[in-house]
Amino acid sequence: MRLTVIVPARDEADVIAACLQSMTAQSEAGFQIGEDWELLLVDDGSSDETRAIAEGLTAVTVLSAPPPPAGWTGKANAAWSGAKAARGEWLLFTDADTVHEAGNLCRAVHEAERERVS
Repeated sequence: MRLTVIVPARDEADVIAACLQSMTAQSEAGFQIGEDWELLLVDDGSSDETRAIAEGLTAVTVLSAPPPPAGWTGKANAAWSGAKAARGEWLLFTDADTVHEAGNLCRAVHEAERERVS
């Protein structure tokens, strides 16, 4: 697995569908979601429909963040939880209120590999 995209989210029902749909649309020949990369939404105790919306998209893996350790914020804890569950060589963290242009993920991985970023 080349890439794991991690989206920490809490009460993002109004924006999460657009974010996740823009991500799943990144799947293309040679860069298939589920084969070459994965998309994890880490729910940080949402009280709205955030989790249900994410679970409605088959290519999205929905995780629950555990309670944060003392001194941690929920978002940092959710991001860390996603990182621990990730299978990708590369990790990309993005906010739930972002929308990504087609091809951005594949280009980002390609550039990182080309430049030998470590």
